[in-house]
Amino acid sequence: MKNFFEVLEELYKKVLLGATLEHDSQDYIFYLNPAFSEQDGSTAPFSECSHTVGLQGERQPSSVNLATSSVAPVRLKSPSPMSSAHEIKLLQLTVIKVLVTRILAVETVFLAKEKYKEIVKILLESADIDSKLTCMFQNQDKLLAHMAANCLALLLYFQLKEKKF
Repeated sequence: MKNFFEVLEELYKKVLLGATLEHDSQDYIFYLNPAFSEQDGSTAPFSECSHTVGLQGERQPSSVNLATSSVAPVRLKSPSPMSSAHEIKLLQLTVIKVLVTRILAVETVFLAKEKYKEIVKILLESADIDSKLTCMFQNQDKLLAHMAANCLALLLYFQLKEKKF
């Protein structure tokens, strides 16, 4: 099975192209759920944000193998072991942002858009993602805090649009 970063990278490429995702939505949720660690650079005490760790009903994905895509073999820079948690968080936020952007885009194929909606709805319902993103606002890494704010804004916009406000 591919490592976490590689699966996220392939998911990013597929969503960026607007491709239809073929695996179970729960499998993707596993990879998109931002995790916290004490080394996340947050200025807030770890206990304030630790209540958001984990995913209700979280499960390992069956076997997400995204290698069958027709995506060009362009390789994103692999993270070093020291920065991998940071890079994974940024990639998770980027994939979530692109998912919502693709949902809102007119040119996205209907079947792909429906799968993206399903993934985002499950993420919003089960992952307590709004709290996790809010905790990231206090991160010393300004890029991570900025991405978290953008991601939360897009998710809130998506929710409002879905409720037809």
